[in-house]
Amino acid sequence: MLALNEIRHRTVQFLLIVAIIALIGYLVVMISGLGVGLQEQSGSWVRELPVDAVVYNGNANYSLLRSEISPQQLAAVQAAPGVRAVAPLGFFSVTTFRDDRQYPATLIGYDHGSLGAPRIVEGRAVAPEERDAIVADRRYLRRAGLAVGDTVQLTVRLETRTLRITGAVNAGNFFFQPSLFTNRETWQQLRYGAEGANVPAGNVVLADGEVVPRMLEDAVRGIRALSPYDAFFKIEGVAAQQQTVRSLQIMGFVIGGMVIGIFFYVLTLQKVPHIGILKALGASGWFVFRQLLLQVVLLTLAGLAVAIPLALATAALIPDDGVPVAFTGATYGYTALGLLLAAMLGALFSGRQVAKVDPIIALGQQQ
Repeated sequence: MLALNEIRHRTVQFLLIVAIIALIGYLVVMISGLGVGLQEQSGSWVRELPVDAVVYNGNANYSLLRSEISPQQLAAVQAAPGVRAVAPLGFFSVTTFRDDRQYPATLIGYDHGSLGAPRIVEGRAVAPEERDAIVADRRYLRRAGLAVGDTVQLTVRLETRTLRITGAVNAGNFFFQPSLFTNRETWQQLRYGAEGANVPAGNVVLADGEVVPRMLEDAVRGIRALSPYDAFFKIEGVAAQQQTVRSLQIMGFVIGGMVIGIFFYVLTLQKVPHIGILKALGASGWFVFRQLLLQVVLLTLAGLAVAIPLALATAALIPDDGVPVAFTGATYGYTALGLLLAAMLGALFSGRQVAKVDPIIALGQQQ
């Protein structure tokens, strides 16, 4: 095939193009991984909650941390039409320490066996009657050098509390801090200095059943409700982060397409006399452009075959507390597809030049 023959005869030149494409692909893949990593650090588990609605206090502007749900509001949500189960959740930023080393974390209060209970992967859950006990995210345990059964301390209102780790979870981070889980009563004591009906039941309430957020807002006064997906993007900073990452991705695709297009446009200009000969022999402009497009696709795929393993290796070298980079199958898929489409669009500049080549003029230039 003509396109492959040219690649074999001009190997060094095309290898340089592959290297440029690989660098552009590496940049775009890393930006995409940064977007996924920032989502995980922000608390992407909120988006995956198996509930119909996340309920806020109506005056909290959809803030998970500023919202406070009263026991009366909790009871009203539970009694709303279509609601089968509710689960209050509370959030509290704390600093734990051990052996004079500090480890910031988010303490999450939940009810044992409720919708908001984390899935234990090691050890056991905190018992309903148990106080001063937590389950911790595995990344927190690795970073702090702790294990199930160890204890950590935290200071609240000038009082030091010792917490025993009873289990481990894979809950990830919340507000860029590792997640710790405890009984809601313990959370109330630590957060407000008391527990029971005189303090907020939680920051938000998870509601499940045959309801939609709008139905809950109509049924209960003084609340606002969102789906878990929308609630995630209402976390402070998440929407701005994703818009920034998406803008960088688009810029990477545009720049990549332009660079690849310019390379092949220059190559096309160098081959005008040869294209003229092909056309004089009966080859159509579409045939010549197909060969060019095949080269673009093959070289872009070769560049991605280098860029993706390189990005994986980079992510493996970054420590847990370093730059938040994470990859999924979708990350590779849409990044590769986006760069490939950008490269093919960039090749249209060369296609226009191919169509303009007149065999007689091209042959005259060759003489």
